[in-house]
Amino acid sequence: MKINTRVLLLASTIFNGMMGLLTSFLPQEVLKISDLPSSAVNVLLVQLLSAFYISFAMINYLSKDAIIGGIYNRPILMGNIAYHGIAAIALVKYTFSQAEFSAILLTLTVVYCALSLGFLKLFFTVPGKPTTRENA
Repeated sequence: MKINTRVLLLASTIFNGMMGLLTSFLPQEVLKISDLPSSAVNVLLVQLLSAFYISFAMINYLSKDAIIGGIYNRPILMGNIAYHGIAAIALVKYTFSQAEFSAILLTLTVVYCALSLGFLKLFFTVPGKPTTRENA
């Protein structure tokens, strides 16, 4: 099964962009949902996290038309594998250690696992030559 890099990068862009906007404009609400105190330091940390989300969204959006996979654009690919993979592992560990079910936490876990597996598959995929009129 061939992986569509454009779809994967756009999915990551949308997810990270939404998370970035949410954490940027609603940090107190994010902390409340997470059952964390809404102190000034926690609000600052959530807003710093939003910068990370928005930066990854921008990188992935601007790279959506590039050839990615194998040896092509490896820094972008490795950054996505590391970020989504580490987040997926942390969320899986945390989700299974909790006694109570959380739909939000499970949704985040599934999204991060799907994105990390997509980028990992892309890492082991050799992209085909782009088709142009000259090659046809």
